[in-house]
Amino acid sequence: MQMPDSLHTPCMESADWGGDTEPLHLGGIPDGRFSPTDSDDPLEVPAVRAAREQGFEPAPEAPLWTFLPAVWPVVARAWIPDTRIRHMEVACDGEPLRTLPWSSADYFELEADANRLLAECGLTSRPPGRLWLLKPPQEFVSLDATLSWLVRSAKEAGLDIVANQPFVLRVQRDLDVLFASGT
Repeated sequence: MQMPDSLHTPCMESADWGGDTEPLHLGGIPDGRFSPTDSDDPLEVPAVRAAREQGFEPAPEAPLWTFLPAVWPVVARAWIPDTRIRHMEVACDGEPLRTLPWSSADYFELEADANRLLAECGLTSRPPGRLWLLKPPQEFVSLDATLSWLVRSAKEAGLDIVANQPFVLRVQRDLDVLFASGT
């Protein structure tokens, strides 16, 4: 599909990971944000639950949305250290399925895969070890509702819903409009 020239011109310089920003300060759990949480689910992290009281939701972790925190407006974005102990299920030689914690190599592989995808989208690597938190625009009741709207907008523009530069640029443009109109 041929894209308009405006989408071929990288405007990724406005995408920003906030590499020098501090984690979100959450009253009541000053040291708790660094305590490990034995779960894959970000909603199990005490700091995420506290951030929800401030209107934040954990950013989606699906590869399609890996880029999202970089293009989300800074005023509606934060992060906390990702203290989750992640898990995988393994079985060997006919033994029953067992749940084991990820190794360091598993974490590095996840970051390498994410950063390879980000490079394909025209973005820089993300800072590792962060659990991203996003506030939806004012007119949306949730982050899921916002993502559904972004997908619908991209489809209406004739874009494939895949993590690539045209999709990232469309989402970035739509977010700029959404947040300029109210938040």
